[in-house]
Amino acid sequence: MRVPCRSVDGFVFLFAFALYANTVGNDFVYDDRAAIVGNPDVQGVASIRDVFQHDFWGAMISDENSHKSYRPLTVLTFRLIRFLTRGACPGLPRTPADQELFDASLPTPAAFHFTNALLHAMCCVLVRIVAVAVMKTLREPVGCRTWSARTECKVKRTGFLAALLFAAHPIHTDAVASAVSLAEMLAFIPYTTALLIASTVILRSQRTSWIADSARAVGVATFAAAATLCKEIGFMALPIAAGLEIVRAVPILSIFRRQNEIKVAAAAVRPPHAPQRPVVLRLFLLLACAGLFWSWRAAIVQRTTPSMDHIHNPIYFATKYEKILSYVYIHAMYVWKSIVPMYLSADYSFSAIPVLRTAVDFRFFAALATIGAEVAIAAYFFTTKHRRLACAGLAGLLLFYAPYFPLSNVAFEVSTVVAERSLYAPSLGVCVAAAPFVAAAAPAASAAVLIAASARTITRNTDWRTQFSIFQAAVRTYPLNAKAQLNYGSELDGRGDLDGALRAYAAALEIKPDYFKAANNYAAVLHRLGRTVEGFDFLRHPVNAERFQNMSEYYYAAGHAAQMVKRYPEAAEL
Repeated sequence: MRVPCRSVDGFVFLFAFALYANTVGNDFVYDDRAAIVGNPDVQGVASIRDVFQHDFWGAMISDENSHKSYRPLTVLTFRLIRFLTRGACPGLPRTPADQELFDASLPTPAAFHFTNALLHAMCCVLVRIVAVAVMKTLREPVGCRTWSARTECKVKRTGFLAALLFAAHPIHTDAVASAVSLAEMLAFIPYTTALLIASTVILRSQRTSWIADSARAVGVATFAAAATLCKEIGFMALPIAAGLEIVRAVPILSIFRRQNEIKVAAAAVRPPHAPQRPVVLRLFLLLACAGLFWSWRAAIVQRTTPSMDHIHNPIYFATKYEKILSYVYIHAMYVWKSIVPMYLSADYSFSAIPVLRTAVDFRFFAALATIGAEVAIAAYFFTTKHRRLACAGLAGLLLFYAPYFPLSNVAFEVSTVVAERSLYAPSLGVCVAAAPFVAAAAPAASAAVLIAASARTITRNTDWRTQFSIFQAAVRTYPLNAKAQLNYGSELDGRGDLDGALRAYAAALEIKPDYFKAANNYAAVLHRLGRTVEGFDFLRHPVNAERFQNMSEYYYAAGHAAQMVKRYPEAAEL
């Protein structure tokens, strides 16, 4: 019995939304507070014109300390949500400074989390549609001119399972459960729309005029540009579209097929009298639009790179040899988190992932083994005689590695070591490639995979409920993360657990002895515990002068100590 596509899409939508329904009650946590609550562009203090001159966090994009994340459409979406649903914000203190800066009530977290869940459900529906469209585009390059009705049904089932896997994938919790990561879903919608238009243009190029094809190519570029103004990864829709054009027009894939299939594949990708000129024109338009848009964006950010610091990305300050080893390992981590998302964290700062100093490290060998497995899987997809599986596998490879490229640190170094939220778009490729294998498994096994992924997603959502719970989970997963220990200590301090805060700050200092913020907070807690003299002695200890890389930090700490002495004269005799 055939099931209407609307019913299938409705089921996917409800399934995806239900998995994140428990995030609606979450508070603003971590980066949400800086990008939404404390951002004048979102709160309506700055003008609309200013939004297009600021970065994602509300700072001038031309500032040397700017993050250089230019996402005005996402900021405007935040602003719209805040305008439509402004109200009291539970869980966040409203200081006089907040009231003076924002002459309005703080935004409601539920509105942002509900929007994220809604957009994620919409993205999952698009996954099913795009998966089928891209597989159809790759049908002829693998040597299959047409599909039987049975194969067509299996392809649609593959798209359906890819959408379910995408909906339940636990790696997406970092994007959906975090209000600030609305940028991922917001960019994903025009990103996949651009891919859908590109696939439609290629499939219908022999039945439409070159003018219509060119107009659709410009449409692809327009949606890709809109995606990029939401999140930078959306730009990769253009290389994917160009790749589909090239693979379809040139029998590249036929060289990987068996000898008796080469002629069939070549005939399939180059049917008689197939016009090649529109393909060249579309490629030219895609590349021209990409060049113009990226030049404009580079001019906006003034062709500068984001500022880096040792806490957020210690690998950036390593030697070139250590960078290569470390980034190879980071690549393996991204791959495994896309396949087996067990150990998840909201933060990977110093030193959650220690820098690889030598090639004689088991982590480097594990990374090389992962790359070898990737090559073997790619070779299997290129050479398999199962053409439907080849279509899904090749689509998965293209849809994973193209949007993953900006994260790979190959073309440029990114400001964060690992960002799980950035795998939102690349995971589409993993789900498409895995869907045929899930479909081929026994129904009980397929159901077990979806149930396990769904359970992990729902439980991981609870880690994002409050500021305290997300840092507690980060410390539990990666206890060597100095920044997570610092933030966890701050939350314990705010809850009145001074002994727990002291232990967390001490752990941060043990990981990074020159961590100025942890040292300052550690002394402040000692002061609040009535151990002012001990705190004064800690901050003024000569060892700290050697620890702090920036002497101004040490002088600030000394000034803090002096303030404690001023308030507590009994310590002055030190």
